[in-house]
Amino acid sequence: MSLSAVRPRIGRTRRTGGTRPARVRTALVTLVSLVGTVLVLALGSAPAAAHDYLVSTSPEADATVDVPPTSVDLTFNRSLLGVAPAMIVTDPAGETLVEGTPEIRDAVASMPMPSSMAEGTYRVAWSVVSSDGHRIQGAFAFSVGTPSLSSTDAAGPEGADDDPAAAVAEPGREQTDGGFPVWAAGLLGGLALLGVLAIVVVGRLRSRAATEATTPPGPAPAATTARTTTSPQGES
Repeated sequence: MSLSAVRPRIGRTRRTGGTRPARVRTALVTLVSLVGTVLVLALGSAPAAAHDYLVSTSPEADATVDVPPTSVDLTFNRSLLGVAPAMIVTDPAGETLVEGTPEIRDAVASMPMPSSMAEGTYRVAWSVVSSDGHRIQGAFAFSVGTPSLSSTDAAGPEGADDDPAAAVAEPGREQTDGGFPVWAAGLLGGLALLGVLAIVVVGRLRSRAATEATTPPGPAPAATTARTTTSPQGES
């Protein structure tokens, strides 16, 4: 009687996922792609965030009215931000008639006028913050009864150098102060948040890689053997 040889069966090794550097590279590529997408969307929408502009005034610029207005109203193309609006109205003598904060109602800035106004030309200087966060300002003139002078020759109000509402080149023109727009602040905030997320993700990946590197490997699985027997052969 003979026994067949015992053949050990080689155990299988476990197959792990990708290598640690590959996982780190994948995470970084994902974050960079996300940042690029945010930049493309922000820059693509930037032209749509153009400055607001003045649509009309009441009284109209360079108009002559018979009855003194009860208020000076400015209408813009979009709703205004109620952030420190200002308006100054000077009388025909160049003295300040009204100075203060106009009331903001959606896209309209309104300043009440006194009940008594002398005949002549009045100059209005204004300053508001548009919906995109930029401060815009301008000036125009109107007359009550007989004009006293042309709108282009209208004198600026006292304290024009100190008040942003009066810092205009000439009546009838608008200008912006080049302030920091709201959409740009939101973009920078989003990029800062993405940067923090990138630091957190990379830190966790590195911590996991260091933990795996210092953890000793487990025992290898025991090899299994198969034993076969043959029936004894008869002697001849």
